Amino acid sequence: MLNNILNEYKVLVNGVQVHYGVGAFDNMDINMFRGLRWFVVTSRGGSMEKYGWIAKLAEIAERVGAWLEVCKCVSTNPTVEQADEAYENAKRFKATVVIGLGGGSSIDVAKAVAAALASHATPSKLYRGEASIKGSLPIVAIPSTHGSGSEVDRFAVLSDSKTKSKAAIVSTKIRPTYAVLDPRITATLPPRLSGATVVDALSHALESFVARNANPVSRCYAREAIHLIAKGISELMKSGWGELRVRAYFLNAAMLAGAAIDISRTTLVHALEHPISYYHPEIHHGIGLAALLPAWLDYVESVVPELIREIIEPLQKVVGGQSPSQTVKNAIKILVGETITLEKLGVSEDEYKLIAEDAMRYLKALVLNNPRLPKNIDEIVDLLRKASSE
Repeated sequence: MLNNILNEYKVLVNGVQVHYGVGAFDNMDINMFRGLRWFVVTSRGGSMEKYGWIAKLAEIAERVGAWLEVCKCVSTNPTVEQADEAYENAKRFKATVVIGLGGGSSIDVAKAVAAALASHATPSKLYRGEASIKGSLPIVAIPSTHGSGSEVDRFAVLSDSKTKSKAAIVSTKIRPTYAVLDPRITATLPPRLSGATVVDALSHALESFVARNANPVSRCYAREAIHLIAKGISELMKSGWGELRVRAYFLNAAMLAGAAIDISRTTLVHALEHPISYYHPEIHHGIGLAALLPAWLDYVESVVPELIREIIEPLQKVVGGQSPSQTVKNAIKILVGETITLEKLGVSEDEYKLIAEDAMRYLKALVLNNPRLPKNIDEIVDLLRKASSE
């Protein structure tokens, strides 16, 4: 029951069996893991090990007689080289299931590895279109963040220096088999990073709601995601990040927003953020989106004013704001502690044309999914300029 946002529930979302709630990790359905050789993909940072979640998973594996191998090989903006390294390790291990334990990056790499193992091709070849996805090993997604929604979608985002791009492997075959969403795991995140991941979910919900490919189902997911983000922010303002209910609201929201973009995809915001964090891998994806979202809302509002008003309203009631862009700025300031701009992030005006050209070069599908279509590169550059200052 959502009367208690911490309670466990199970539901099928986009074909993914989702098990949510405090205690979901302890009560996982081991039958969903398929086989006894569990290959775990997690981040290089080591938070899942530090806070005992890998040890807990190892205990479960030992209890059922499974072998566990852990690959701590993923960075904030994962590369095809990291995915290839994980693939080689999983292949040598003869994995029967691939588990993504961590943020969206870990889950995305796990998805790429699972597809590569079933397709007998490296993740880099799948990413570049040099080989086709023939299938996937079972994928278990256990998110430690409340942002990407990768646990219920068909995307695996990677960066590639060969093609100078950051984009997604896209296939319904890489939707996870099973997703375990336990709010306790997200408590490992420090406050600013916690907020940055929520901005990703916020962007997914906003973009999905107004996307050209949106439909009533995707909008239903996006609408509920925004309501939950608003509730989470309201609770955050009263209780802080130490209150587990805050993270529970955001974790539900991230999953629903992920389900929304699985249907509708994202828009110009993500088409611009991916090149930004490709050239600046130190920029967290959610922080990059935080710089772009207010300017993007101003850009699209005149084309879809009623939709923007509808999706912003729950947030506006909590954080105020005379305009949609100001409402989102207010929300971002609460979530990450400051207003974010491209200038603050060290993205110079000299880069804007390249970023805009890259969006058109390899993410044109997202640009064309935007409710307002840019007339030319200069129009996109102008949007980036508006995102450079407060």
